[in-house]
Amino acid sequence: MKTYILPLFLLLLSTAATTAQELLFEEDFNSCGLSSNWTVNLTGNPDAAWSVGLPENENSDGSSIDGSCMLIMDDDATGENSPAWTLQLESQPFDATGWSRVTLYADVHFRNYDGLDAFDLLAFDGNEWQLLRRFQGVEGQTGTQFSAFLPVEIDLTFFAHETLQIAVRYDDGGTWGWWAGIDNIRVEGTGSGTPVLLETFNECALPDGWLNETLSGPAGWSFGMVDNENAGANNSINGSCMAFFDDDGLGEDAPFSKALLLSPVINGLEFSEYRLEFDAVIRQYTDLESLSVGLRDEATGETAWAQAYLEDQGGPLFDNSVQLVVDLSEYRSPQMRLAFLYDDGNGWGWWAALDNIKLIGEGSTNDLCENAIALELDAPCTPGNNQGSVYTGPDACTPPGAGSLWYQYTAAGSQWVHLRTFAGYNDAVTIFTGDCTSPEVLTCTDYDAHGFTGEDLYFEAEAGTTYFIRVHGQRAEFGVPRGAHCIQLSSDGPPPTPPANDDCANALPLEADGNCVSGNNYHATFEGPVPSRNNKAQADIWFRFTPEDGTPLRIQSQADFADVLTVYRGSCGALEEVACNELGQELLLEAPEAGTTYYLQLSGFFATLEGTCCLKIEAAPEEPPANVLCGTAIELELGDDCTAVQPTGAGFSGPLSSCALGQSDAVWYTFTAPGSGSVAFELESDFVATLSVFSGSCANLEEIFCATAPDACTHTNRLSGLTPGQQYFLRLGVNSSLTGWAGAGTACLRVDEASGAPNAGPLSLFANLECFGNGRALLLLEATGGSGGYTFTGISDGSLLDDGMAYFAEVTDEAGCSAVISGTINCPATCPLDVEIEILEENDCPNDFNAVLQVAALGGSDSLRYTWQNGYDGPLLTQAMNGSYRVTVTDLTNNCSAIAAYEIGAIAPIAVEVLELSPPSSGGMDGSISVAVSGGTPPYLYEWSLDGAFVSNAANPQNLSAGAYQLHITDANGCTFSAEDIELGTPSTTLSEPMHARINVYPNPNRGLFYVDAEDLPAPVTHLEVYTASGQLVRRVDIGANWQPPYAVDLSGSSTGLYLLRVFTEAGIAQRRVIVGR
Repeated sequence: MKTYILPLFLLLLSTAATTAQELLFEEDFNSCGLSSNWTVNLTGNPDAAWSVGLPENENSDGSSIDGSCMLIMDDDATGENSPAWTLQLESQPFDATGWSRVTLYADVHFRNYDGLDAFDLLAFDGNEWQLLRRFQGVEGQTGTQFSAFLPVEIDLTFFAHETLQIAVRYDDGGTWGWWAGIDNIRVEGTGSGTPVLLETFNECALPDGWLNETLSGPAGWSFGMVDNENAGANNSINGSCMAFFDDDGLGEDAPFSKALLLSPVINGLEFSEYRLEFDAVIRQYTDLESLSVGLRDEATGETAWAQAYLEDQGGPLFDNSVQLVVDLSEYRSPQMRLAFLYDDGNGWGWWAALDNIKLIGEGSTNDLCENAIALELDAPCTPGNNQGSVYTGPDACTPPGAGSLWYQYTAAGSQWVHLRTFAGYNDAVTIFTGDCTSPEVLTCTDYDAHGFTGEDLYFEAEAGTTYFIRVHGQRAEFGVPRGAHCIQLSSDGPPPTPPANDDCANALPLEADGNCVSGNNYHATFEGPVPSRNNKAQADIWFRFTPEDGTPLRIQSQADFADVLTVYRGSCGALEEVACNELGQELLLEAPEAGTTYYLQLSGFFATLEGTCCLKIEAAPEEPPANVLCGTAIELELGDDCTAVQPTGAGFSGPLSSCALGQSDAVWYTFTAPGSGSVAFELESDFVATLSVFSGSCANLEEIFCATAPDACTHTNRLSGLTPGQQYFLRLGVNSSLTGWAGAGTACLRVDEASGAPNAGPLSLFANLECFGNGRALLLLEATGGSGGYTFTGISDGSLLDDGMAYFAEVTDEAGCSAVISGTINCPATCPLDVEIEILEENDCPNDFNAVLQVAALGGSDSLRYTWQNGYDGPLLTQAMNGSYRVTVTDLTNNCSAIAAYEIGAIAPIAVEVLELSPPSSGGMDGSISVAVSGGTPPYLYEWSLDGAFVSNAANPQNLSAGAYQLHITDANGCTFSAEDIELGTPSTTLSEPMHARINVYPNPNRGLFYVDAEDLPAPVTHLEVYTASGQLVRRVDIGANWQPPYAVDLSGSSTGLYLLRVFTEAGIAQRRVIVGR
């Protein structure tokens, strides 16, 4: 078998691997004689004509391959009716180890006579000679004269060992043939890394250690050469056996097929990077036919798909292969297998073939304790990223996680050490003593359970002791388990002292109607109890009070962070919860018992939320505002003076507002829409307020408008499209968020007809230009006046423009007024410094904040200060979401600055559309569901369930009974999405074929103009939508009563590539892929 999995001790012998190249063997025959590099084996005719020199045959023109001497095998000169002969010249052995690729180069001439004579190139693999390339017949002929040659390049990596040999062989085939020649032979070793697994499939059977799994259909992968008349004589990638799946050969009536080919188990910890190279032919018949490549974790059985090939690769016949390269580094695991999945897409497909598989490993990472990176005390933080690392080491205070990275620190003296990770993901830290063979847990932490700030830990180090530090990701409800961090050790211990009232026993006293008592929960611990309305609360401090009577009490925290307020009674050792507000800031104790001591727990909404507060208790207002409910809404007359109100104490009622994360107190008003159908709201408030407008009745409210007003400012919001004479309800609420309470106070609200609202000044547009020393200017646009709701076109706000560039911008307000500005940038370079931003880590999922940007300084001095627009400093920006980022770098020596910007592109969220439901017969299990998934990163993993029980992992499951099905999607990056329940009922009739089968697109491929036709659709077409492959909507065509197929769609102005056409009908959605070329 030609499978090679090299053990670690052999790989360590080959650590001379380098990214350079080395000439391992060379022969140019320029001495015009056979050198000692060769051994001659001639069988048959002892008088066969062969030589090293220039052609002397009178039937040749005397030319050679490159004008110099060459190796010549001349059967024509040997003569007619002479005995058959075979000449094999074998090179001396040479060492071909230590390279990721070993390549044979040669210039070959072969002139065919009758197809019986042949010229071969061979390699000795240590056991036998292997055929590399054969020149034979008309197909193998390079020309009629020696100067007509073919440059040959052959990968010898599969045969590389310490005594590799190559050979050339000429066989006249027992006929009177012409001739062959070769020159300029050389073997080179190139590339970094070490071959870990090599497979040629030349044994024409499933190799040892490989697995061939038939997931669906009649057969798995095959090994050998294809026997299919549609392939003709081109039945192999390189003339030898290969692995292939011939869906065409199975026939149109064969069941749909999925076949999985798995390599032997590979130790994924030997290297930090793994690169897969293989030759392939993928020929598609339908757009859904695919080949996916990834790694299976042998411990969990889960497969991570690194690449899905959804288009033709090479082909269409097997002898036209392409080499594909896949980076598998981030998917590795301690025990892993290569995985190749063929899927015919539930249709009659063509074929896929694999050959010459190489898995190259290189580099090491610190995901093993033995590779721990040394840290120094009080040094700059050391960056790390666990994106491609595996979890190793014993479990500690957290369950097994993802992607561990190891560090070590040897204490020079006995002292407190402060460890911080500054992680952009949900990490945990464990500190071990001992050694890597038998580490012992000293301490561990996962305090930042949501992954917002990274871990912060103090430990007492003893002089001379080496500590091993593991940072790993947490697979938890919040945050992501992988990303970048920057670990730092500092000597700023001992740990900070917690607040004096850190526990219940030391609760500070509060007095009703007294002054507020200040405090903070910085470095506070949490010993419970856990508030009933927030089980993630952390960092609590305690207060106590004893009411003199039963008057309702209002407790206000005035915290500048998101807090949780909980009141208990009893004793510190046996507390009983009385009241809780998980949104904090304020809590009403409605019926306190006189003389009873109550304990007040103020905690952070979750870990790492800390800040200051000033606790106050006062008697609750006896009479809350009259309009606390929709049914008691106060009517506002249009144009009247503003109505003042204090919402404090009103409570909250009605539907949640769509534009506010949280609200506490709110009051209600009503107004009647004027004849124009447009109104304006003028609001002055001492707090951040939210206005929500509802139509309908108090029993059935529907929000039609929502806006959050700025703090302590006048703001006019306009609402149009109202029905004249209809009553509408308006709620004014106090807005709150997780970052802190917005406050309380008085608000004054006025409603007027839009035409009677105060008019702003004329609309104006200003361009503020800030010039930087690297010849680049920052353009900031400012619009004033007008009717608000500005829309900008032209150059974008915050753009960076080079010296000499022209710019143009236009702003339009809600009233349609516009203002323009233009100019030319005058900002010559005056600083020796220039900067660029590069991205080190991308975001995998739409809401990720794992991206890492790094600034590269070009020129300038070594004394630089980095300032990002979001307030961060330093050359490395972690925890970046999708969006625009700008950095200014100041050269402190040269007293000048340079600026750069970077846009992290948005990722389309995963979305699921139900294309077709085929209900089962009454009581039967013959139903099916067809869906279309967009967004995220293909390929997708599907998990269908019914009432919590697993049903299928097919994209479009079949053989279903009636019921409400749940679909959970995981994309190639691990992003997940759960669709709403899909109800599959039992109909009276079913369609005879899927709706998408009735849609025809032609021509396809096309040059941008194509036609959509349909036959016997179950319902009229309402509209068409066209999306790019990344999920961006590029065209929508509303049809209505105009559906008269064929319908033309013009994408002539769009980019070439793959598009998705969706045809919407009242009965469902059908989709087709469209290819636009040029």
